[in-house]
Parts: sequence; structure tokens; C-alpha cells
Amino acid sequence: MVVVDNSVNLEVASKILEKAGCEVVIAQNGQAAIDFTAKESFELIFMDIQMPSMNGMSATRRIKRLLGKLTPPVVAMTAFTLQEERDEFLAAGMDDFISKPIKAQELIGMVKKWTEGEAKATRVSHSPISSTDQAIQTPSSTTEIPTTSQQVIAALNVPVVNVETAMQLKKYGGEEILTAVYGEFDAETTTLLLNFKQAIEHNNQPEMLSILHTIKGNAGTLGIEQVANQAAFMEVKLKKQDDTALAVDFANLDDYFKQFQQAYREILDLP
Repeated sequence: MVVVDNSVNLEVASKILEKAGCEVVIAQNGQAAIDFTAKESFELIFMDIQMPSMNGMSATRRIKRLLGKLTPPVVAMTAFTLQEERDEFLAAGMDDFISKPIKAQELIGMVKKWTEGEAKATRVSHSPISSTDQAIQTPSSTTEIPTTSQQVIAALNVPVVNVETAMQLKKYGGEEILTAVYGEFDAETTTLLLNFKQAIEHNNQPEMLSILHTIKGNAGTLGIEQVANQAAFMEVKLKKQDDTALAVDFANLDDYFKQFQQAYREILDLP
């Protein structure tokens, strides 16, 4: 089962797993995941951490209370990177984690680890998992998260779309995945940016952070690096309660997105 509230990541993860031969059940929120586990059995659950209403840790705790020892392995899908945050996932009863942006090889490797490998026979103890414990290590499709405006300017040197990332998605998810997920990103991000503009007008920082987190994750998964970098830069600033030049930062994000809209079909040879 894949538990993700975000349509782009949900489409990417489910298509990759289905093409790899997995039977996939989709749950778009924590409560739906709990409901599914009450009536169906699963070999593995991929659980997004940051979801509205009920986050992945809360959903995992409730599933474990419901199923007890029959709970399948739960793998956190997370953009968080601090060791203490990973330890918190384990304390909630999760067994492993996979970092976002989603990588096809890592996703498939995690399935093999928990359904075919030693981990299937012996569930890990809930001790901290280091990043080296992941089944497959691949470099991120996005550049290092920028923390200064100079680094954001430097991001102009990266392509609008990382074609290598797109071709990996095509390899593991099939030809149709490109049209579906990049089109979905286009439509969803258009709406998110409108919502962000309204959040600025109402000074709603929690909403702004939620939107930036979603855009950052989606753009990172698809290799839309200028957008991902700018969203990450803005997220870091807002987490520090720094809203200086917010209008300028948003205008830059919107501009990077418009560049993507104008170019991605030609870059990826999409209809």
C-alpha cells in the first residue's frame, strides 16, 4: 500500500511499483490507510510523513494498535533528513525510511529488501537507521538545497528539467508516466501558486510552508530543479520566520515555474 496525499508523488510511486510487478493499493490519507488495513492484508506499506489531518506517524501508531504483531513493515517516505527526526519515525513504529524526492531504484530496492531479503525474516529493532542503511543509494536529482540568494541565482545554471531524472522515470514507470506526471505537476502547481499568493495576502505562514513543501517535493521528484531549489530556499527562510523579500522570492518561484511550463513538452518530447 502507498499512502501519499500528493497526486504527483502518488502517481510516480504507484506506476513504478506496478511496472515492477507489485499489486498496489492507494490511500490518499492516514485514515484511508487505517481503513484499508482493517479489511485487507499487505506485505509492505509506504507511508508519507507529512500529510494534513493525520500525519504518517499518527497513522502508523493507529495501524499498529489495530493489527499488533500482524502489522506489515512500514517504510516512511520523507523529505526530513535529521537523525533525530528519523529516530522519531522509528519510535512511532516505522521500520525503515526512503528519502524524497522519490527515486525508482530506491523504491524498488526497498520492496526487495522487505519482501525478499533478510529483513523479511527478521524485522529491524527500532534503533536509529542511518542513511547508509537504505537499500540503494543514488544521488539526488536536485542540487544541494540553497540557503542564500546567491545560491538561488546559481541555480539558473541548472536545466529547467533534468532529462536524466525524466528518463529514469520513463525506464521504471513506462512511457505514459511522463505525460501523466509532468502534466499533473503543471496543473497542480498552477493551483498551489495561486493558493500561495492568497496565503501571502493573509499572512498565513503555515499554509505557505505546506505549499512550499509540496512544490519542493514534487519538483524534486520530477527533476524540475530551478523550481525545487527556489521552493526549498523559501521554505528554509520561512522556517526561520524570515519573510523579508517574500514578494520577490515568490515572483522568482513563479517565473521559474513559467519557464518550466513553456519548455517541458519540447524538452521531454511530449504531445
